[in-house]
Amino acid sequence: MKTMPLPWILVVGALLPALAGDEPTALERVWGRSDHFKVRVQVEQRYDDNILQLSPATIDAFRRRPGSSRFKIKSIDDRITRLKLKLSSSWQLLPRRETTFRFSWQRNGYQRNDIKDYDGLTFGVRQELTASRKHLAEIRIDAGYVSDFYLFELTDDDASFDARRRIRRSVTYDESRLSLRLEKTIIEDRLRVSVGRAWYKRDYNENFNERDGTRRENLIQVAFRPLRWSRMEIGGRYASGGLDATGDLPGTLIPDDDISYDHRAVDWFGSFPWGRRLRGRIEVSHRLEKRVYTTSNRFDLSRFGRVNERRRLVVRLVQRLTRSLDLALTWSRRTNDARFAAGVATEPGLADYEQNRYSASLTLR
Repeated sequence: MKTMPLPWILVVGALLPALAGDEPTALERVWGRSDHFKVRVQVEQRYDDNILQLSPATIDAFRRRPGSSRFKIKSIDDRITRLKLKLSSSWQLLPRRETTFRFSWQRNGYQRNDIKDYDGLTFGVRQELTASRKHLAEIRIDAGYVSDFYLFELTDDDASFDARRRIRRSVTYDESRLSLRLEKTIIEDRLRVSVGRAWYKRDYNENFNERDGTRRENLIQVAFRPLRWSRMEIGGRYASGGLDATGDLPGTLIPDDDISYDHRAVDWFGSFPWGRRLRGRIEVSHRLEKRVYTTSNRFDLSRFGRVNERRRLVVRLVQRLTRSLDLALTWSRRTNDARFAAGVATEPGLADYEQNRYSASLTLR
């Protein structure tokens, strides 16, 4: 596995003082107290039982033919270590209105399949638009970047045609993300509504430029606290948009795949807290997404007329151990159910998958 770029001894050294739980927090002891600057360090250990979201038939092929050029992974499942650093700084650049700058960096290292290792960066700004706390309005702008993310091995049609034999290459991409969101408090501490738009631009490696494209998403979200005396919160979100991929490239003999699609998604979520000094909570969320592929190429049997129904369920328990340290246990399940156009003969379960993740993390403030 690739070596973590930050020395682990610094993380361990910062965690040990947190167990005391005294004032100030552990990281304030290390870097000093600041009303404007906050630091968080998170270490997570995760188990993923299907790291490439492979279908049952593809998993069987992996087990029957070890060492095949169809796969560069060494195992279907893996253990992942994630190290995440979060920085935030808040200032009153405008009278009675707070401005918060946020930055985070994360490193994901796979134990057996280091081809899946990747880094991520996020930058964000939150600006209060109103001075009223009862009816606060604010805007959030976030930008993110993920580098060299590995998907799978795929046949390069043009190279295979020239060589007169099948040639497979790794599918990797860099992704840039930008999101804008306006949030408004309707009832103080009870009801919030937000609307936003996000763009995700993927740049694939030179072997698969036809997959380059931008995914857009519009969303509206409502969060409500039904009990005035409780921090319990429930809510929902609706998102719509789609992926506009490059598709067929000029000058290629074989038509390139068009992976464009339209999508709609509905989420519901809830947070159920307890405790005062050592607070905890259970978070539950569910997402149902429908993707409709839009290619007009009738010879693309894997996408023409295809509809994906994707589901994601997440259950997370968070417990404060000390004033400086939080423990989180998370289980998530992702599934895909693909339906193809009438009359298209495909292998049963060709694009279906099930993926379960189990994780434990410690967050130091």
